[in-house]
Amino acid sequence: MISIVIPTKNRSDFLIRLLNYYYDLDYKHWICIGDSSDSSHAERIKKEIDRLKHKLKITYRQYPGLNDLACYRELIDSVKTPYIVYIADDDFLIPRGLEACIEFLESNKDYTAANGEAFVFSLKDSGPKGEISSLSRYKQKCLEADKAGQRLIAYLEDYFVTLFSVQKTGVWKTMYKDVLSISNRQFAGELLPACLSAVEGKIKHLGCLYLARQVHDLRYCVSDVYDWLVAPDFGSSYETFSGILIKAIMEKDNLRQEKASQMVKQAFWRHLSIVIPGKYKYCYGRNSTNVFTKLKDNLKSVSFMPKAINNIKSILYPSGNLSLLRLLSKQSRYHNDFMPIHKAITGFENKGDA
Repeated sequence: MISIVIPTKNRSDFLIRLLNYYYDLDYKHWICIGDSSDSSHAERIKKEIDRLKHKLKITYRQYPGLNDLACYRELIDSVKTPYIVYIADDDFLIPRGLEACIEFLESNKDYTAANGEAFVFSLKDSGPKGEISSLSRYKQKCLEADKAGQRLIAYLEDYFVTLFSVQKTGVWKTMYKDVLSISNRQFAGELLPACLSAVEGKIKHLGCLYLARQVHDLRYCVSDVYDWLVAPDFGSSYETFSGILIKAIMEKDNLRQEKASQMVKQAFWRHLSIVIPGKYKYCYGRNSTNVFTKLKDNLKSVSFMPKAINNIKSILYPSGNLSLLRLLSKQSRYHNDFMPIHKAITGFENKGDA
C-alpha cells in the first residue's frame, strides 16, 4: 500500500538504526533507499540490508554523486504502491500512524495527504544513540479549504513541512516533477514540493502518533532566510517557483492567470512577512539574550536540571503534551508507539509507570 522513500548520504549509523527499528516492528510495507554515500558507508548499509532482507521489503539503489533531489526523482519512478511518504534517515515514522493515514485516505477520496502528531528530540551526545536530552512537539497540521489558492495562502501563513505527510503517489510525482529546473536549493528542496502538496489537495491531520525527528550536528539544514533572499539565483528561482504554482492553481481552481498570480503573490508575501521578523528577533532581538534565556541555559548545564525541566513542562501542560515524561508513562495513549523509538535511540526498554 505504501513506500517509504529514504535518500541517504554518509549517515550509515542513522540509516542502520532506522532499518533495525522497522525490523523489530515486523514492518510489512516497502522501504525504498537511494544511497549517495561513499563506498565505506555504502558497504555497511548493504551488509545490514543483507542481514535484514529476509524480513523487510527493501529496495536499495546506489546513486553515487547525486544529491537527495536527484535521488527522489530516481526513486519515485520506481514506486509502484498507491501511497508514498518521505523520511530522512535520521527520523522515524510510526507504522500504526502510517496505517491510520492510509485508512483515512482510502475512505476520504477528496483528500490527497494525511499526517499525525509529531515530535522533535535531541540526544545528550550527537549521534544515533544515547540519552534523550530534550523532546518537544513538531508541528504538523491540516489544510482543508476547498480551493487550491485558499489552501496555498493558508499554508504559507502558518508553514509546516507537508513532505512528511502520507501522499498519493500521483501527487508526489507532481510535487517533484519540476524541482530540478530550479537552482536555488531552498525553493527546489522544500518550498516548491511542499507548496504543490498544499495546492494539489486537502491534507488531514490525525490524532495518532506519527513522526519523530532528531536534531543533531550532522543534520541537513536550509539556508538562513537572509542568505536565501540575497542569493544570486533567488530572483530567477522565484520566477520559476511562482510560475509553476500559478499554473497549478489555474488548473485546479479554473482561474485566469492574473487572479492565480495575485494569489501566489499574496501567499508568498504573507510568508515573508512572518518569517523575516521572526528570524530577525531570534537572531538579534532582546529576547535572544535576555536574563531568562541565560538562566535556562545555565540550568541546563546542571546535570539533573534537563530532566527536572521536562517534569515541570509535563505538569504545566499535561493534556496531549508530547513531553518525554508523558510519553514514557503508560497512561499516555502514545506510550506503546513511542517505546520502540525509545529503544532504538537509547538501546534499552523503559517500562514506564503503572
